Amino acid sequence: MSFQRQFLAGQLSLLANYCSLSRTTVNDSLTVFLRQKLITGQALTVEQFGEQITTTVNQLLLDMSLSLQHSLDYFHSILHGNTIMSSYVSNWRFDQNSTLSGRSTIRTRPVWYGNCSCASHSHCSLPMIIQNQHFDGLAIGCLPSTVLLQSNLQCLYNQTCLDRLHNVLFDNNINMPTAINMSTHFSMNTSIGSLFNELFIENRFRQYNYDAYFQICEVPTCTYTYTQRADILYVITTIIGLFGGLTIVLRLVCHPAIKICLYLLGFIRKNPITPANQM
Repeated sequence: MSFQRQFLAGQLSLLANYCSLSRTTVNDSLTVFLRQKLITGQALTVEQFGEQITTTVNQLLLDMSLSLQHSLDYFHSILHGNTIMSSYVSNWRFDQNSTLSGRSTIRTRPVWYGNCSCASHSHCSLPMIIQNQHFDGLAIGCLPSTVLLQSNLQCLYNQTCLDRLHNVLFDNNINMPTAINMSTHFSMNTSIGSLFNELFIENRFRQYNYDAYFQICEVPTCTYTYTQRADILYVITTIIGLFGGLTIVLRLVCHPAIKICLYLLGFIRKNPITPANQM
C-alpha cells in the first residue's frame, strides 16, 4: 500500500475516533447536566423559562466544544514541540549520510509540502492525489490529525468520487459504500475541524416542560401587571372623576372652615384687644 493510501486510511480511522469521542463527551456531559437542579428566587414565566433553558444548553455545548478543542490543541502542541515523528513518516524523515571512514550518520529532516516545512508548522498540507487521481476535500500533510481537521467530506457526498476512493483503497469491489445524504445543518465543504467544534451534532432539539416546572415550584400566590395605553374615553372619565372627587372634598372642607372663620370673627368683635399705652 502506498504512502498516500496508508495516510488516507489513517485519517478515516481517526475520523471515526473523533466521532466516537464527541459522542462520549456529549453523553457524559448530558448525564451530569440532567442531575442538576434549576433554582430561582421566584417562579419564571414561560418566556423566561425558555430563555433560561436555551442559555444554559448553549453554554453547556460551548463548554464541551472548548474542552475538546483545548485537549486536541494540547496534543498537537506536544507532537510538534517535541518533533515526534509520525508513524507514516509524513512530518520527518531519516537521512543517511556516509563518511569517508565508512561510517554512516542517520539524521532527520523535515518534510516539505509546497513552501511549507513541517519543522515550522504542523498544518502544512497539499491536496490528496492517489494514482494520479484527485479527491475533492481530502489532503495530505504533516500529521493525519491536523490535516484531517482541514479536510472536508465533499467526496463522501459524491457517489462517483466515493467509488474511485474505494477502488484505490481496496483491491475488490465488494461491499461498495453508498454516498452519505446531504446534511441539513452543514454544507458539503464544511471542514472537519468545524464539524469537530460543533461536536458533529446535526440537529439540536430543545424540549422543556413548563407545566412540570410550575407544579414543582408550588407557587402559593400569583400576581401580575400589565401595561395598557389609555383611550380617549378613559381619559374623559378619569378627568370627570377627579373633578367629582375634588367637589366632594371641597364640600367637606369648606363648610367647617367657614364656620371656624365666622366663629373667630365674632369672638374678636366681642373681645376687642386694647393697646397697652391706653391702660
